[in-house]
Amino acid sequence: MPVVSNIENYFAETGKIRQYADKIANHVETISIRIPADGLQTIQLPQNSWLDKHKIRAIQVLADDQQFYGNLPDGRTTENIGPAALSSFVFTLGLDNEEIATIPFTSMHTPTQSGKYFFIDSDIGRHRIGDSFITQVNIAGNSGGKVITLQFWYDK
Repeated sequence: MPVVSNIENYFAETGKIRQYADKIANHVETISIRIPADGLQTIQLPQNSWLDKHKIRAIQVLADDQQFYGNLPDGRTTENIGPAALSSFVFTLGLDNEEIATIPFTSMHTPTQSGKYFFIDSDIGRHRIGDSFITQVNIAGNSGGKVITLQFWYDK
């Protein structure tokens, strides 16, 4: 039994396991990215030094079943992608030329996961948002011109 409890203690102390109803994080930052065109593509995330300086606890993607419109950097709003298109996209958290984690959008969509958030617990210095990207892995409908809204839950 001691080996199992040591592993369980380690996971609990590092935030890799937690109670279902635990608080996600103290703060959230939302990034909206417009999909430039239809078709297979890689979309780079804009630099965000604020998130780079904080521990990212969880990442969430908002589809139009949660938030119909996403905000563009110029202040306009456009439709978010729908839940049916989520399986066409993958998010990669990066640092320099290293891929830290590759996550399907379906795993980051809380309604698809019965309300559960995708916890990543990336420590300060282990990620850079400007080195992260979204990859469209297959074509599902017309996603060009729509918005992908990502929420990064973080602690200071």
